Amino acid sequence: MDITNAEFDLETGAPIVPGKIALTAKADPSFEIDPHEHLLLRFDPIGTDKPKLAIWPITSSERTETGFRKTSLGCPILFISLSKYDLYKLNLYGKNGKTSFSRSGFHSGEIATSNSPELGNRYGTITHYLSGFHIEVLQTPDGLHVRIAGSVVSEKVLNVMLSGEGQKSGVTIDMTIPWEQMSLMGFGTPYYMRPDAERLQVKVLDKPQISTNLHDLMVSDGLAWPTVPGYIKMDPPDRHPLWRLRDSQYLTLQEFSPESQRFTMRDDASVEVQTNGFVHATRSSYSLHFSIIGGPELEKLSGPDSFHLSLLGDGIGSIIYRAGYGWKDSDREARIVQQIKSLTFHAELSALGLKIHAKGELRGFEADVLEKHEQEGKREWIPGKEFTFKATIPWPLLILRGFSFARKKAGRFIGDDQELV
Repeated sequence: MDITNAEFDLETGAPIVPGKIALTAKADPSFEIDPHEHLLLRFDPIGTDKPKLAIWPITSSERTETGFRKTSLGCPILFISLSKYDLYKLNLYGKNGKTSFSRSGFHSGEIATSNSPELGNRYGTITHYLSGFHIEVLQTPDGLHVRIAGSVVSEKVLNVMLSGEGQKSGVTIDMTIPWEQMSLMGFGTPYYMRPDAERLQVKVLDKPQISTNLHDLMVSDGLAWPTVPGYIKMDPPDRHPLWRLRDSQYLTLQEFSPESQRFTMRDDASVEVQTNGFVHATRSSYSLHFSIIGGPELEKLSGPDSFHLSLLGDGIGSIIYRAGYGWKDSDREARIVQQIKSLTFHAELSALGLKIHAKGELRGFEADVLEKHEQEGKREWIPGKEFTFKATIPWPLLILRGFSFARKKAGRFIGDDQELV
């Protein structure tokens, strides 16, 4: 797998994958399929009522300077009752890399055969329905292979079909979603499908870099966590070697999507870029959590190009430190927490993407928890008083992760002369 092989549509940020739509039994002569070798996949956002996966045949495409592709779309458009979360579960929980399930009923999907499909209209001109489908998913070296077989009935004979008579058509969708696309979309790649580390050379990044090119994104090929330029700084400076390995210029975003109700990020001690374009980040021993600022707050940028928040009270978030002992991350004794007392948070769109600047005051450690950790770790813990957080999140990442403001505004900002952080 190589990040430069990842293909996404310029207008929608949706993945482009090799695949075919075909009829297995043509009972309705009005149902035609334009010639194609690739498909465009567009999921409804998580949380949408009755979410669907929209599938278009791509009749032609060309790569742009940003790494995205301009596409010409054909017909038909298939709307399958399959959510982004469904695909996540199919990829994660398959037995021996394989899983399947079926859905039935006329809520299973629709088909639009309009000659001029409009991307902004989810349903377009519906002329056919799926009365059910069966989906099979298989993890392969090339990616996640998906095969969907469904029964089709036209709107003209729908009443006849509901009465138990009439003839159905069959449609199949065969496609492979490459692991490059799966990682950039946030699904991740199974460890046994990743290249052996011994075969990948690396280079260590010694200064921040950011680009508006899709293929310059920094994403881990396993957990699909993105790395962006930025830092978390403590005041007073860290006094324990476990708290920071060295001054950082990068952050890893662990929870970052339009649906996520919170932000979680870690300071990176070092970042290595592998020869396949994906990165490996060594994280420092603390992480920053914003409990009440997440994707929905950032989507406010669909209106103004910036916003500012000032927060005071409980439940804002926390900084979590690794204690350096304990069995695993889920062990309470493996970490110690400082709650955020107050926070100022500023987000602003720029030529390079979304710039975030935040400052916060911290509460002290809870006395009983602190006593346990000092007894266990046999050292003194000195709480931080304040922190500063800065990050620049590039446009391609915002687009691929599904932020609507990014698809709406990226073209207006890219090209302006702005500083990095």
